[in-house]
Amino acid sequence: MRSLLLYGVAAVALCPAMAFAADAGQADASQNEVDALVVTTRVNNKVAVGKSDALLIETPQSVSVVDASFIETINTKTISESLGYTPGLITQSASFARAADNVYLRGFAVNTADGSILLDGLKPQSSTYGGGIEPYALERLEVLRGATSVLYGQLGPGGVINGVSKRPSFSKFGEVRAQYGSFNRKELAADYTGPLSDTVAFRITGLIRDSDTDVDYIKDDKRFLASAVTWNPGDATSLTLLGSYQEINMNFAAPLSVQLVTGAGLPRGPIARDLFVGEPGFDHYDAKQWTFGYRASHRFSDALSVEHALRYYEGKLDWDYLQVGAVTAAGDLARTVSYRREKTSALSTDTRVKYDLTIGRLKHELLGGLDVYVPVFRNDRFQNGSVTPINIYNPVYGAVPVVDMRQSRNRGTDVRGRQVGLYFQDQVHIDDKWIVVLGGRQDWSRNRTGIRATNAEVEQKDDAFTWRAGLVYKADSGLAPYASYSQSFAPQIGTDFNGAAFVPSQGEQFEAGVRYQKPGSKLLLSAAVYQLTQTNVLTTDTTPGRPAGFSVQTGEVRVRGVEAEAQAQVAPGLNLLLAYAWFDPEITKSNIAAELGQRPTFVPKQTLSVFADYKLASIGLPDVKLGLGARYTGSSNIIGATFDNKDYTLVDGLIEWSPGPWRVAFNARNLLDKKYAGCLSAGVNACRYGDPQQFALTVGYRY
Repeated sequence: MRSLLLYGVAAVALCPAMAFAADAGQADASQNEVDALVVTTRVNNKVAVGKSDALLIETPQSVSVVDASFIETINTKTISESLGYTPGLITQSASFARAADNVYLRGFAVNTADGSILLDGLKPQSSTYGGGIEPYALERLEVLRGATSVLYGQLGPGGVINGVSKRPSFSKFGEVRAQYGSFNRKELAADYTGPLSDTVAFRITGLIRDSDTDVDYIKDDKRFLASAVTWNPGDATSLTLLGSYQEINMNFAAPLSVQLVTGAGLPRGPIARDLFVGEPGFDHYDAKQWTFGYRASHRFSDALSVEHALRYYEGKLDWDYLQVGAVTAAGDLARTVSYRREKTSALSTDTRVKYDLTIGRLKHELLGGLDVYVPVFRNDRFQNGSVTPINIYNPVYGAVPVVDMRQSRNRGTDVRGRQVGLYFQDQVHIDDKWIVVLGGRQDWSRNRTGIRATNAEVEQKDDAFTWRAGLVYKADSGLAPYASYSQSFAPQIGTDFNGAAFVPSQGEQFEAGVRYQKPGSKLLLSAAVYQLTQTNVLTTDTTPGRPAGFSVQTGEVRVRGVEAEAQAQVAPGLNLLLAYAWFDPEITKSNIAAELGQRPTFVPKQTLSVFADYKLASIGLPDVKLGLGARYTGSSNIIGATFDNKDYTLVDGLIEWSPGPWRVAFNARNLLDKKYAGCLSAGVNACRYGDPQQFALTVGYRY
């Protein structure tokens, strides 16, 4: 606890110093004004991730906002790439991110399977795979770090990522853009919004991509279409219908072993970065998903309003690929078969009532609601069969994999769930200086898991109460220190040796921080220090006489850390984004003696990112912008290995010319072509090469 307080002092001291440096060069915000229909400001005054449009500076928890403008500037294809300049966030390579939205926040996994990645505040699906959220369809991404079950129920302790969909506008706006890039990437995208009448507006957004990738025989093809209609029959009532369809066709880049990426024991070194280890006639990853829903709101008075949201999701995935096995000194790589068919559906709703109440010096913003999530997931999975090896130095394709599809070999499951949460929150303003946030939530969970091989069924019921409390002080200068406490919980499917169902894992977070936002400016500085602990973690059952493969819930992981973020216009035409995170994670309880005191795998010691863009108006080129960014990821532990994941730095670049309605941009990612790899485990195939050097030319027209 003493070290945590020291970290807090450092964080609080850092923010005012950064504020002074940026404030000294603060320029007129009008230099960088953009059409509000195109983007939100990089420093977004309000965020919806707290289930209310709360001012960012009044939120007692660490939050980052990445808007459509920045997503366009750095030219990203996935949620993972879009958040590459966000503090406290660790990403995997694009070869994995194309198949799933899955990142790490504050050292813990954040993905769709555990409900931590949301779309418009609702959980989209209950499976990890099947295709993620399309960044081009978003107005912004909101990242809420740390335990947040009070707001969103069952999820891990790392935090929440919420994508906010593009909405219709009653002012006309449209754009068309074409792109060509590395690996024969061809993409066409379009977006249009406008009124149909005085009370109805619509929006349609689409994208088509045909692309190869850095790995031979692996595609990155996508078809995406989203539409929305808003009806405002009066000033007090609004209804928006939202729908989307997405289709992904590619192959899955199989994870590699430690030996393959390091070359240990191989006379000719590691596997080539572009080598495809599957079979072109067998491997494929074809995912389709569609959604439909609505968001409705009505204001009964200036004090009382109600909001209701609903979305139905359905997805289908056909997925076959070859997994890697042992490799000989001559380079002959054994392979095994993986055959998967997945179907996913989910119904998600959230209804909440807001009421503003003033009692003397206290202004209460009361919020209460009920959300329901009903996921269904069916998976047929066969990993038994045969296929001939392939030589990693002289690959010859054409082998025909044979899949053993006897029902007794089916490793798939049928999972039907129901999650119900009843929540409340009171945000109290005292003399417009102090903000107190108190919230609580009761959750009820039921999961029925059917084993496809045996038709056996297991039912598991859990319930939990979580709460949070926070305090913010708003100074007239724009400085806002805060402190908070919050909890999380996540059900865990399975039983111990005695057949007792596992209880949910629990998260507990203490956080202190400070923000500085100069009134009326595009300047936001923030810093935070935290301690985040997850208990009831599964660890190996080492009871003498019991067979291997069973677990008990006596494990514990603790992460302490510091985060800092700066977003500012430091001179006329010059914008700067800076993000830093320092991690101190530790496995504090485990039945495996070798794990005690170790850093969890894949959590780096620190990350640092910086991005700056500059308009060349001072030399007579006001339509030309240059951008340069760098992303540093420190070394990280691999439990059970004799080496660590090495640190690396990636450099990105931008040259943009925007005459009138036209935009021509040339983007570079990993400009210096840094070769690196990351491993999630030493004992299984869990290593991937990082993304190579890539270029893209974009030509767009806005009207």
